[in-house]
Amino acid sequence: MITIVVFVTLLVLLDPALVLVACTVLPALAAVTVLDAGRGRRAQEHIRERTSELTSTAEESLSAIAAVKAFADLGPSAQVASRGRGPNNPPSLFWRARRLGKA
Repeated sequence: MITIVVFVTLLVLLDPALVLVACTVLPALAAVTVLDAGRGRRAQEHIRERTSELTSTAEESLSAIAAVKAFADLGPSAQVASRGRGPNNPPSLFWRARRLGKA
């Protein structure tokens, strides 16, 4: 604070007209700064919301990839059995006959 007082005093001693010009511009400069800061805060909030949406989408995609990999790690016999077919769960006789064209 003492630095500002010293510099303003030196400015008044060197050029009082320049100090008056600076003081007339100062309120307009402060108003523009306040308005622009509000706009910047709104833009930053929008960016945070959008980043949150993108992060959520990425997390869902990565968890889906993990689920697919876990299912793939079960092996082909487990995948076939999960569809109701496989060595321990053959299709019914009706479906076998239908595939052969007899039903």
